[in-house]
Parts: sequence; structure tokens; C-alpha cells
Amino acid sequence: MINIKLNIYLIMLYSKILFSCISILFGIVFGSFLNVVIYRIPKKKSILSPRSFCPKCNQNISWYENIPIYSWIKLKGKCSKCNKAISIKYPLTEFLTGLLFFLSFNSIPQDIYLEDFAFKLFFTWIFILILLPISIIDYEFLWIPNSLVITGFLFGLNASIVSKILNYQNIMMNIFENLISAVLGFLTIVLIMGFGSYIFK
Repeated sequence: MINIKLNIYLIMLYSKILFSCISILFGIVFGSFLNVVIYRIPKKKSILSPRSFCPKCNQNISWYENIPIYSWIKLKGKCSKCNKAISIKYPLTEFLTGLLFFLSFNSIPQDIYLEDFAFKLFFTWIFILILLPISIIDYEFLWIPNSLVITGFLFGLNASIVSKILNYQNIMMNIFENLISAVLGFLTIVLIMGFGSYIFK
């Protein structure tokens, strides 16, 4: 009996370690994409094309030079084409995204139903992928892109609806409540912006 419990414990432990590593890997990969978002949105460029390029010499980056974190270390923080420095913020963003994915995976209670766990984890990761670039862009440019705010609102609304479906609650009432909250939140932000503009000119 003790051996069975020990085996179950070890399986659960190894599974948690495995999925923790996978969540870190996912975060690092998505963090690489966030670097594209953070660089291109303030410049009003497409985040889908063209392919990754060096911001200093505009030369395309080969796939093997675009491996998150590893390539930056391998290239010693310099572009292979122009030999100019590549900002450390790129691997830091990738590392931070991986860390946040890891922490969010381990912060969700493990004793809930699988669909609830998957739902919470998926939308938590989505909001990390929205809020992190917002924070970095806001820090660098003192500007929050409307495209990211709208994306966050839409995902938030969908998360709320799916949550109600999983808990067998009234969906229409939930949509109405969320729309009211969104309008009030929007008006609050507009008032803060107006007040800030008046005070700080």
C-alpha cells in the first residue's frame, strides 16, 4: 500500500515537473513573439510580416539565429551581419514570459477539474501575453496601444462567458454585466486622461 502511494506521488511529482518545464518553454517561445509585438506596434508595422530582421542593419535573421535566449547568448549579444549590439531586453522579455508562464501554471490549484484547470491556464497565459507588452510599451513610450486594450477586452469577455458556461450560469446576464463594467471602466479611464491632460498640460 505504501509503495502504491509512493508511486502515485512520484508520478504526480514528475508530471508536475514535466509540465512546468513545458510551460517555461511555451513562455520563452511566445516571449520571442512578444519582442516582435513590442518593437513593431509602436512603429505601426505589421506583426506578421516581414520576417524577423536586425533593427540596426535591417538584414533578415536566419531561423538558427532566432532561437529564444540561446541565439542571443550564442551571438554574444551582437548581430552576425553588422556586428552591432542586440539589446538585452530581448532575452529578458523571453525569460520573463517563461517565468510568468511557469508561475501561473503552479499557482492554479491542482485539485480542480481538468477542464477548469485548462480554462484558467489558457486565459491566464493569454492575459500575460497581452499585459506584458502593454507594460513594456507603456514604460518605454508612455503609451498604451488601443489594439492591445481591445484584444484584452475581447478575451476578457470571452473568458467570462466560457466561465459561466462551465459553471452553468446565466450567459446573457453575464454579458450585460460585463458590458456595463466595460463602459464604466472606459469612462473612468477617459476621466483620468482628461484630468491628467488638464493638470500636466
